[in-house]
Amino acid sequence: MEVLQNRFAKEAFIKISAFVTERDRRILEVGCGTGRFCTLMACQRPHALVIGIDLSENALDIACRLRNEVRCHNLSFVKGNLFRLPFLDGYFDAVFSEGVISHFSMEGAPTYVDALSEMARVTKPGGTVIASVPNWYCFPHVTYKWILRRLHIPYEYGYEKSFSPNEIGRLFRSLGLDNVRYSGYYPAHTFYRLTRFSRFFRLAGTLTDRAEKICDLARTNWFSRVFGFEIVAVGHKRPPDGSFSRNDTNEQITQSSGEAIRNSQTSVL
Repeated sequence: MEVLQNRFAKEAFIKISAFVTERDRRILEVGCGTGRFCTLMACQRPHALVIGIDLSENALDIACRLRNEVRCHNLSFVKGNLFRLPFLDGYFDAVFSEGVISHFSMEGAPTYVDALSEMARVTKPGGTVIASVPNWYCFPHVTYKWILRRLHIPYEYGYEKSFSPNEIGRLFRSLGLDNVRYSGYYPAHTFYRLTRFSRFFRLAGTLTDRAEKICDLARTNWFSRVFGFEIVAVGHKRPPDGSFSRNDTNEQITQSSGEAIRNSQTSVL
């Protein structure tokens, strides 16, 4: 349960889940890893069907144990490739990812555009696509990665692109995701991650936390939205006719992910 209680997970989930509504009955997390966010999502929304997909068997084993520990019966996991999601077109009301598409560049294939495009494909018209990505304006984190590159030291999480809000907004709109909005969280995260090098970074993190609290009180969530470690971008899939009226029927969702699978050989955990 500790994986659900650390500050980063809690702050990220608050921002991501704020864009998911009670009307969203089919929810997918792409690149779910050990399942902390989709587990929190399923526990918060017991009447929704939540699915997490990842390529790592080891991560999914941990995710299944976590699900069973919290007794979350509306959550399923699928082993699969995020660039070839084994789901029907337009099946999900909301699709989200945290720190996933940023690990793919535009050099070679597949790219982060391919990842977001596939997320949009399985989202229904009028549905919601959410991507949480590293923020280019989180200057401590961007500077840290720049120093590592200059010193030819590999970053511990491999390739990672940081996005500006304008950049991720253009990407969303190019894929037919409109009404783009942004949020952000945990500007001090980089400083706390670097405390292993110096106690100075803990002080810097504490001061950043205080600046965030003061600025966000003065202007709602301004500091975290602009300087957050990650920005959360959300857009709605453009229907073919260009309108945005959603199908808000209160249909009863069968608690089975099998109906979403388009490949009969794909197993559900």
